[in-house]
Amino acid sequence: MRRIQQAQDKNPDSALAIANSYLPTFKDHNSLAELYLEISTCYYFLGKNNEALSFAQKAKDVSYLGENYNQRVRICGLLANRYRDIGLIPKAKSSLKEGLKDAEKIHDPQESNWVKSLLLTEYSKALTEEKKYDSASIYITKSLDALSHMKTSDKVKFQYTVTYLGAGVNYVFAKQWEKAEAMLEKAIISAKGTEWEQYHISSAQIYLSVIYTNRKEYQKAIDTLISAEKLTEPKDPKRVELYHYLAQNYLAENNLKEYKKYNELYQTARSSLSAENQKAVNKSVQILDSIIKEEADKRKRTYNFLMALGIFTVLSLAGIIFYYQRKKAKQKQLFQNIISRLEQKLKENNSSTFIPKENPLESVIDTTESQKDRTIPEAVEKKILQKLKKFEQSEKFINPNLSLSSLASDLKTNPRYLSEIISQHYGKNFNTYINELRIEYICRNILEDSKYRKYKVGALAEISGFSSAENFSKIFKKITGISPSVFIENATNENKIQTKDQDQTNT
Repeated sequence: MRRIQQAQDKNPDSALAIANSYLPTFKDHNSLAELYLEISTCYYFLGKNNEALSFAQKAKDVSYLGENYNQRVRICGLLANRYRDIGLIPKAKSSLKEGLKDAEKIHDPQESNWVKSLLLTEYSKALTEEKKYDSASIYITKSLDALSHMKTSDKVKFQYTVTYLGAGVNYVFAKQWEKAEAMLEKAIISAKGTEWEQYHISSAQIYLSVIYTNRKEYQKAIDTLISAEKLTEPKDPKRVELYHYLAQNYLAENNLKEYKKYNELYQTARSSLSAENQKAVNKSVQILDSIIKEEADKRKRTYNFLMALGIFTVLSLAGIIFYYQRKKAKQKQLFQNIISRLEQKLKENNSSTFIPKENPLESVIDTTESQKDRTIPEAVEKKILQKLKKFEQSEKFINPNLSLSSLASDLKTNPRYLSEIISQHYGKNFNTYINELRIEYICRNILEDSKYRKYKVGALAEISGFSSAENFSKIFKKITGISPSVFIENATNENKIQTKDQDQTNT
């Protein structure tokens, strides 16, 4: 296990290979559970959160075959951490509560207090994620109390560091700056000489820089971030945050040369991350940026600083656009096909239905042969088609209770006529016809209104008339060839490109 642990943070691929080579040789529950934990940690360092979660769950399943409560508690803590990484906070809290129950079964008071502190700290982090800062502070106090009953040791010192750091982050988010600074400084002191000294000190320094930036102590923030940079490896995801805030503080100091340097480093470091690590870093940057901006608004920062921040934002967006333009060609092409067919329908203003697929289908079938077997009077057919066109423009199709019978009643015809006309003139059944109208509707809204790009899939499903997020996603991908999340991502990028082009035209 020691070989794996030594390689995990600096060379997780090598550590993972070592761990996998051990798998066939580990038979007993305790050893296998420990190995699964190490594999989970390797995947975590590689930015593969789903795999990390999967092996943490395997570790838990194996550990529950025995009665090693210490191990079970540690696994519950790790599993909660993995859940928190992917935003499943309720599951994280549930796992922690389960671990706290098992902690009571540990007979050794020293060991019991240590694992309780670990779980209580993790619980406070989950509450911080939920923006329940006061409740998080209570659990931090409980964690520190558990540690106070333990004898000094390396692992106790390590846990003090983790708890102080968690407390500091919580107070930063709560904008309790003095408490945040005190806790982060304690974390730095406590981290010295521990196994993850550089990792924890650099993390604390990044959050300290946020405090200094809010106080307009830009040079102090810069010095702190440069110190943190020296403690991180070149491929450490924290480098993205470091460069981001260094660029921001240099911009506040009107040092455009250094701003340009660190902004370029930020773009390069960010593009080198895995997709999952990018999401995690984006989330962290966005949260800390929002805190800085809120405080800046309260203090009414000067016009020049706001303008500089605006320039920085535009340049950052340009860098993001550049990265996303390199997305997978197939997804990009499918997205462009959707836009093209939407534009074509708008120009032609006909009654064909939007059917975006990799190989476009004809939306209106040849009705020459069907005329031979006409069962609906031509005048009635034309009137129903006109009413269908008005129906499509009315957006009544997003009514989740819409059915063939209710639409037929609304159009003052019968279901058989309506079904036959949709089949003959649109080449599809009623359900497909309505689903495509709904998908077209939500695609247009995502493209034209930025607020729709911020909604979760469940909200988009409800807005467009689908019964569930799962059903919506399934139908969306079947019709467009891509998932809603991929479409939203491309729509966001497309909007940014148009904005950039407009800015260049105005200039």
